[in-house]
Amino acid sequence: MIKKAIGLEGAGPSSAGRSELTGPSIEVAACVVLLEAAYADYECSEDELEHVVSTMREIFSLGEQEVHELVDIAHKEREHAVDVYGFTRAINEKFPASQKLKVLEALWKVMYSDGVIDKYEDALARMVVQLLRLDRKEALDAKMRAKKWAEARKGN
Repeated sequence: MIKKAIGLEGAGPSSAGRSELTGPSIEVAACVVLLEAAYADYECSEDELEHVVSTMREIFSLGEQEVHELVDIAHKEREHAVDVYGFTRAINEKFPASQKLKVLEALWKVMYSDGVIDKYEDALARMVVQLLRLDRKEALDAKMRAKKWAEARKGN
């Protein structure tokens, strides 16, 4: 179903989520970047994966089956990717600054989901800020919102 919605019907594992001419779909690109955040510390917790799923559902208004298909496609894309540049390029091309900030805030929330930001996660976030060409102050504000979210969540 999601393959049809994002133009991937009939796509095999090596072409899932991308087109030769246009690169990855915006949905796949955003999901791969968030999955990269979840795995940046070499361990993807259930909370991190749950946040990736809920973020994709919210940003793209996807149903339960669609979001899980998207995450499966994004996992395959992430496994074959060398870096996140192609995915951030797709986000830059297709999202205005306000949406890019939402992706960045979601990235920080994914990383804060397990309660610890390690050096690999921090390095990834800094790189994504640069690759998405975001204003540093707005990027820092997104990080602080995510931190407050994590602290409020931890308190419950």
